[in-house]
Amino acid sequence: MAVPFFSWPRERKLVFLAMAACVCTSVLTLCGYFASIPPVLCALPLLVAATIYLEYPPPGKGCGLPAAPLPGLTFLAHEAAAGLGTGGSFQKGHAYAVIFVRADKRCHQALARVESIWQRCRAQKRLHVLLVSLASPEELSAFSKVALGSIKSGRGAKFLTVPLACDAEGEATRRLMRAHGAFAVPHAFVIGVDGVILWHGHTNRTNFVSALSQVISQITPHAEGKEEGKEEGKADGKVERKEGAAEGKAEGKADGKAD
Repeated sequence: MAVPFFSWPRERKLVFLAMAACVCTSVLTLCGYFASIPPVLCALPLLVAATIYLEYPPPGKGCGLPAAPLPGLTFLAHEAAAGLGTGGSFQKGHAYAVIFVRADKRCHQALARVESIWQRCRAQKRLHVLLVSLASPEELSAFSKVALGSIKSGRGAKFLTVPLACDAEGEATRRLMRAHGAFAVPHAFVIGVDGVILWHGHTNRTNFVSALSQVISQITPHAEGKEEGKEEGKADGKVERKEGAAEGKAEGKADGKAD
């Protein structure tokens, strides 16, 4: 069922209106409405519309589907496994933000916001954020050492501390980016504790933070449930040990009297 235009998110409305303006301009140019502009130039607004669509694709494709594992990733730091399981699988009870990037200046500037969000969320032990790129490990290493100068923290320039992974074979990119029609980077996939894609889109979108808040709220009760299970298990174990010890003593006394 189609969602009415007035119910769309504000950013989606702006993207649609910008594309509509480009298409209208192209049609008017082709019809000769602008006397000073040759009709042959009608293709230019269409190219702008296509660029806008590629940079800000409509969200939702693939949301609600299980996220495919990300095999073959090579992390820059061996200790930064980013919480992935065997074969790059997503562990149950853990949430993830997988962000696909390019090792270039434009993408680096956009990652200042991601680093700032990561600094605020990294205390969540079951929330894992990782950057994935087709660049070589050497390129990624140099990429991570360039200062970030626009983080709104009041502390000046910082460096990327988000775990970086090299997708040398491009398998992770195919399984998430290409499978769900995403091309523009940096592009984030937010994956919930059940391994399902909750949201995906450009990291500059406000819904990125909203999706992260949502998965953090999923993590808390899941972790509490596990802790309760552990405590109950410990309590049951203690009771069983006490009961066993009491039975042993009673049997010992009975045997002693019988003798």
